[in-house]
Amino acid sequence: MAAALPLGGCWWETPPPKLAEGLVVSVANDEWPPRLRSRFPVGTAEAELLGVLNTQGFAIDGRGRKAKADWVQGVCNHEVTVVWQVKPDNTLADIDGRYFPACP
Repeated sequence: MAAALPLGGCWWETPPPKLAEGLVVSVANDEWPPRLRSRFPVGTAEAELLGVLNTQGFAIDGRGRKAKADWVQGVCNHEVTVVWQVKPDNTLADIDGRYFPACP
């Protein structure tokens, strides 16, 4: 007897971080970096960025200025990354990111 799966295709789903809500898989790498730059323009305090990333569940690499978050929707795993550079006054000089889907 086969086990029935819920309509989503897996037993659980996890929501994306608020920053990544609504990303469209086919164009996410075109949408994600501008979304980050819009939310955290050059000159934003690094502390503000870190606070938002922490609050939204991003794993922050303490050895470098990078972070990632992942979630599950349907049969797909999703991951977004954030990388940034700061000026001597600890404000953002640049921010970028990538989106990585994994669907069977």
